[in-house]
Amino acid sequence: MYAALNIHSYYSIGWGTTSPEIICQRARDYGCSALAITDTDSIYGLIFGLDYAKTFGVRAIVGAELSSQGRRVTLLVRNRAGYSNLCHLITKRKQDCNFMLEKALLEHSDGLVIMTDNVILLKNLFGKVQHLYAELIRAAPVVELLRTARTLDVKPVATCRAFWVDPKDYQLHRLNRAISLNTTFHDLPASECVSPRSRFLSEPEMRGAFDFCPEAVDNTLEVAGLCNWEPDFGIVYPEVNPNVN
Repeated sequence: MYAALNIHSYYSIGWGTTSPEIICQRARDYGCSALAITDTDSIYGLIFGLDYAKTFGVRAIVGAELSSQGRRVTLLVRNRAGYSNLCHLITKRKQDCNFMLEKALLEHSDGLVIMTDNVILLKNLFGKVQHLYAELIRAAPVVELLRTARTLDVKPVATCRAFWVDPKDYQLHRLNRAISLNTTFHDLPASECVSPRSRFLSEPEMRGAFDFCPEAVDNTLEVAGLCNWEPDFGIVYPEVNPNVN
Protein backbone atom coordinates (compact mmCIF):
# COMPACT_ATOMS: atom_id res chain seq x y z
CA MET A 1 0.00 0.00 0.00
CA TYR A 2 1.10 3.56 -0.65
CA ALA A 3 -0.29 7.09 -0.54
CA ALA A 4 -0.44 9.20 -3.70
CA LEU A 5 0.88 12.54 -2.48
CA ASN A 6 1.33 14.70 -5.59
CA ILE A 7 -1.43 14.34 -8.16
CA HIS A 8 -2.56 17.26 -10.33
CA SER A 9 -6.06 17.70 -11.70
CA TYR A 10 -7.22 19.95 -14.52
CA TYR A 11 -7.44 22.69 -11.90
CA SER A 12 -3.69 23.02 -12.44
CA ILE A 13 -4.68 25.41 -15.18
CA GLY A 14 -2.79 24.87 -18.42
CA TRP A 15 -1.00 21.79 -17.09
CA GLY A 16 -3.30 19.09 -15.74
CA THR A 17 -5.71 17.06 -17.86
CA THR A 18 -7.85 15.00 -15.50
CA SER A 19 -10.92 15.70 -13.40
CA PRO A 20 -10.90 15.19 -9.61
CA GLU A 21 -13.61 12.56 -10.12
CA ILE A 22 -11.44 10.37 -12.36
CA ILE A 23 -8.41 10.87 -10.11
CA CYS A 24 -10.33 9.76 -7.02
CA GLN A 25 -11.78 6.78 -8.88
CA ARG A 26 -8.31 5.72 -9.99
CA ALA A 27 -6.97 6.13 -6.43
CA ARG A 28 -9.70 3.76 -5.25
CA ASP A 29 -8.90 1.28 -8.02
CA TYR A 30 -5.22 1.40 -7.08
CA GLY A 31 -6.00 0.84 -3.40
CA CYS A 32 -4.20 4.01 -2.31
CA SER A 33 -4.32 4.57 1.44
CA ALA A 34 -4.68 8.32 0.87
CA LEU A 35 -4.71 10.84 -1.97
CA ALA A 36 -3.43 14.41 -2.17
CA ILE A 37 -4.58 16.43 -5.16
CA THR A 38 -1.90 19.11 -5.22
CA ASP A 39 -2.71 21.58 -7.94
CA THR A 40 -0.19 24.22 -8.93
CA ASP A 41 -0.38 27.42 -6.88
CA SER A 42 -4.07 26.87 -6.19
CA ILE A 43 -6.79 24.97 -4.37
CA TYR A 44 -9.45 25.76 -6.98
CA GLY A 45 -10.60 22.15 -7.16
CA LEU A 46 -10.40 21.37 -3.46
CA ILE A 47 -14.10 21.11 -2.71
CA PHE A 48 -14.67 18.83 -5.72
CA GLY A 49 -11.73 16.62 -4.76
CA LEU A 50 -13.06 16.25 -1.22
CA ASP A 51 -16.54 15.37 -2.44
CA TYR A 52 -15.35 12.77 -4.94
CA ALA A 53 -12.92 11.28 -2.42
CA LYS A 54 -15.90 10.61 -0.12
CA THR A 55 -17.87 9.17 -3.02
CA PHE A 56 -15.12 6.67 -3.86
CA GLY A 57 -14.09 5.94 -0.27
CA VAL A 58 -10.64 7.50 -0.55
CA ARG A 59 -9.05 9.45 2.31
CA ALA A 60 -8.25 12.93 1.00
CA ILE A 61 -5.29 15.04 2.04
CA VAL A 62 -5.50 18.78 1.45
CA GLY A 63 -2.50 20.24 -0.33
CA ALA A 64 -1.03 22.20 -3.21
CA GLU A 65 2.19 22.60 -5.14
CA LEU A 66 3.86 25.98 -4.79
CA SER A 67 6.49 27.19 -7.24
CA SER A 68 8.63 30.28 -7.67
CA GLN A 69 11.83 31.15 -9.50
CA GLY A 70 12.51 27.59 -10.60
CA ARG A 71 11.99 26.08 -7.15
CA ARG A 72 8.97 24.12 -6.00
CA VAL A 73 7.51 22.44 -2.96
CA THR A 74 4.57 20.17 -2.32
CA LEU A 75 2.66 21.35 0.75
CA LEU A 76 0.32 19.02 2.64
CA VAL A 77 -1.98 20.17 5.42
CA ARG A 78 -1.69 18.61 8.88
CA ASN A 79 -4.22 20.74 10.76
CA ARG A 80 -6.30 23.91 10.61
CA ALA A 81 -3.24 26.13 11.16
CA GLY A 82 -1.63 24.42 8.19
CA TYR A 83 -4.66 25.10 6.02
CA SER A 84 -4.56 28.75 7.03
CA ASN A 85 -0.87 28.92 6.14
CA LEU A 86 -1.42 27.14 2.84
CA CYS A 87 -4.07 29.68 1.86
CA HIS A 88 -1.81 32.53 2.96
CA LEU A 89 1.12 31.21 0.93
CA ILE A 90 -0.97 30.74 -2.22
CA THR A 91 -2.45 34.24 -1.89
CA LYS A 92 0.97 35.76 -1.33
CA ARG A 93 2.34 33.86 -4.31
CA LYS A 94 -0.44 35.29 -6.50
CA GLN A 95 -0.27 38.89 -5.27
CA ASP A 96 3.35 39.59 -4.40
CA CYS A 97 5.56 40.16 -7.45
CA ASN A 98 8.58 39.90 -5.14
CA PHE A 99 7.46 36.59 -3.63
CA MET A 100 10.35 34.56 -2.24
CA LEU A 101 9.45 30.92 -1.69
CA GLU A 102 12.07 30.12 0.93
CA LYS A 103 11.36 33.22 3.01
CA ALA A 104 7.62 32.62 2.85
CA LEU A 105 7.99 29.01 3.96
CA LEU A 106 10.14 29.98 6.92
CA GLU A 107 7.41 32.36 8.04
CA HIS A 108 4.39 30.14 7.35
CA SER A 109 5.33 26.48 7.74
CA ASP A 110 3.33 25.67 10.88
CA GLY A 111 0.90 22.82 10.35
CA LEU A 112 2.35 21.80 6.99
CA VAL A 113 4.37 18.91 5.62
CA ILE A 114 6.93 20.29 3.17
CA MET A 115 8.31 18.09 0.39
CA THR A 116 10.80 19.45 -2.12
CA ASP A 117 12.92 18.10 -4.95
CA ASN A 118 15.16 21.17 -4.93
CA VAL A 119 18.54 20.46 -3.31
CA ILE A 120 19.29 24.08 -2.41
CA LEU A 121 15.87 24.58 -0.88
CA LEU A 122 16.20 21.32 1.06
CA LYS A 123 19.52 22.47 2.51
CA ASN A 124 18.26 25.94 3.37
CA LEU A 125 15.08 24.71 5.05
CA PHE A 126 16.76 21.90 6.97
CA GLY A 127 16.64 22.48 10.71
CA LYS A 128 14.39 25.53 10.31
CA VAL A 129 11.03 23.89 9.57
CA GLN A 130 9.33 20.78 10.87
CA HIS A 131 8.18 17.82 8.77
CA LEU A 132 10.57 18.36 5.88
CA TYR A 133 10.99 15.60 3.28
CA ALA A 134 13.01 15.13 0.11
CA GLU A 135 10.54 14.50 -2.72
CA LEU A 136 11.82 11.89 -5.16
CA ILE A 137 9.84 12.36 -8.35
CA ARG A 138 9.61 9.48 -10.79
CA ALA A 139 10.30 11.61 -13.87
CA ALA A 140 13.08 13.78 -12.36
CA PRO A 141 16.78 13.29 -11.53
CA VAL A 142 17.14 12.09 -7.94
CA VAL A 143 20.78 11.10 -7.37
CA GLU A 144 22.01 14.41 -5.94
CA LEU A 145 18.78 14.95 -4.04
CA LEU A 146 18.91 11.52 -2.43
CA ARG A 147 22.59 11.94 -1.56
CA THR A 148 21.85 15.29 0.08
CA ALA A 149 18.85 13.89 1.95
CA ARG A 150 20.93 11.07 3.38
CA THR A 151 23.69 13.48 4.40
CA LEU A 152 21.17 15.69 6.21
CA ASP A 153 19.23 12.70 7.55
CA VAL A 154 16.05 13.91 5.82
CA LYS A 155 13.67 11.15 4.84
CA PRO A 156 12.92 10.65 1.14
CA VAL A 157 9.35 10.27 -0.06
CA ALA A 158 8.32 9.03 -3.49
CA THR A 159 5.78 10.71 -5.75
CA CYS A 160 4.86 10.42 -9.41
CA ARG A 161 3.93 14.13 -9.66
CA ALA A 162 1.20 13.10 -12.04
CA PHE A 163 -0.60 15.43 -14.44
CA TRP A 164 -2.73 12.74 -16.07
CA VAL A 165 -4.09 9.26 -15.48
CA ASP A 166 -3.90 7.61 -18.90
CA PRO A 167 -0.76 7.65 -21.11
CA LYS A 168 -2.70 9.02 -24.07
CA ASP A 169 -3.43 12.19 -22.11
CA TYR A 170 0.14 13.41 -22.58
CA GLN A 171 -0.96 14.88 -25.89
CA LEU A 172 -3.80 16.68 -24.13
CA HIS A 173 -1.22 18.10 -21.73
CA ARG A 174 0.79 19.35 -24.70
CA LEU A 175 -2.36 20.91 -26.14
CA ASN A 176 -2.97 22.70 -22.83
CA ARG A 177 0.58 24.02 -22.86
CA ALA A 178 0.35 25.18 -26.49
CA ILE A 179 -2.89 27.05 -25.76
CA SER A 180 -1.41 28.62 -22.62
CA LEU A 181 1.64 29.81 -24.54
CA ASN A 182 -0.30 30.79 -27.67
CA THR A 183 1.83 28.60 -29.86
CA THR A 184 1.56 25.48 -32.03
CA PHE A 185 2.47 21.86 -31.32
CA HIS A 186 5.37 22.24 -33.74
CA ASP A 187 6.82 25.26 -31.92
CA LEU A 188 6.05 24.12 -28.37
CA PRO A 189 9.35 23.83 -26.44
CA ALA A 190 9.84 20.55 -24.60
CA SER A 191 10.95 22.58 -21.59
CA GLU A 192 7.42 23.97 -21.29
CA CYS A 193 5.96 20.50 -20.76
CA VAL A 194 6.36 17.97 -17.99
CA SER A 195 7.88 14.57 -18.70
CA PRO A 196 5.79 12.06 -20.69
CA ARG A 197 6.21 9.80 -17.66
CA SER A 198 4.18 12.10 -15.37
CA ARG A 199 1.32 9.64 -14.99
CA PHE A 200 -0.60 8.46 -11.92
CA LEU A 201 1.05 5.15 -11.00
CA SER A 202 -0.22 2.10 -9.14
CA GLU A 203 1.69 0.75 -6.14
CA PRO A 204 3.47 -1.99 -8.18
CA GLU A 205 4.53 0.65 -10.70
CA MET A 206 5.79 2.91 -7.91
CA ARG A 207 7.68 0.04 -6.32
CA GLY A 208 9.29 -0.70 -9.66
CA ALA A 209 10.16 2.92 -10.35
CA PHE A 210 11.77 3.34 -6.92
CA ASP A 211 13.34 -0.08 -6.48
CA PHE A 212 16.62 1.70 -5.67
CA CYS A 213 14.99 3.38 -2.66
CA PRO A 214 12.01 1.32 -1.43
CA GLU A 215 11.79 3.29 1.81
CA ALA A 216 10.72 6.33 -0.21
CA VAL A 217 7.50 4.53 -1.15
CA ASP A 218 7.05 3.30 2.42
CA ASN A 219 7.47 6.86 3.69
CA THR A 220 4.38 7.96 1.76
CA LEU A 221 2.38 6.21 4.48
CA GLU A 222 4.26 8.07 7.19
CA VAL A 223 3.54 11.41 5.53
CA ALA A 224 -0.12 10.50 5.04
CA GLY A 225 -0.30 9.61 8.72
CA LEU A 226 0.73 13.15 9.61
CA CYS A 227 -2.12 14.63 7.56
CA ASN A 228 -5.36 13.62 9.24
CA TRP A 229 -7.14 16.97 9.16
CA GLU A 230 -10.64 16.86 7.72
CA PRO A 231 -11.93 20.27 6.65
CA ASP A 232 -15.52 21.20 7.35
CA PHE A 233 -16.81 23.50 4.65
CA GLY A 234 -20.42 23.44 5.78
CA ILE A 235 -22.75 26.41 5.66
CA VAL A 236 -21.53 29.28 7.82
CA TYR A 237 -24.24 31.71 8.86
CA PRO A 238 -23.43 35.32 9.77
CA GLU A 239 -23.89 36.41 13.35
CA VAL A 240 -27.21 38.08 13.97
CA ASN A 241 -27.81 40.64 16.68
CA PRO A 242 -31.37 40.03 17.96
CA ASN A 243 -31.52 43.59 19.24
CA VAL A 244 -31.16 45.06 15.78
CA ASN A 245 -34.29 45.31 13.65
